[in-house]
Amino acid sequence: MKVKLLTMQKVNKHNKLSKHDSEMIKQRIEQAEALLKKEI
Repeated sequence: MKVKLLTMQKVNKHNKLSKHDSEMIKQRIEQAEALLKKEI
């Protein structure tokens, strides 16, 4: 359990750091999907 808690904390720290990155990735995916829909 202790190890699990530590890994969860690490993941949470990483999530806080990469929240902006994931927003950017989300936007890029949405743009890519929009382009694909236009082509179809």
